[in-house]
Amino acid sequence: MGERGNSPSPIFLFGDKGDNIMITQTTMYNVKNRSSSMVVYRIPETNLRREFAPGETKRVPFGELEKLTY
Repeated sequence: MGERGNSPSPIFLFGDKGDNIMITQTTMYNVKNRSSSMVVYRIPETNLRREFAPGETKRVPFGELEKLTY
């Protein structure tokens, strides 16, 4: 297997177009699974579990993406 730093991230975030956008907890973003495998993430405190099939894109609120960073 290749080094993790050399391979693309399996989750890719597409931002909205425009420079002066106010981001709120409910601002929606397209998140795409760029891998050839199923990707799953969980946020236990909100009892949320998302599954992404290979190549699948879903609309996800900014607040959820922010929770994934913690």
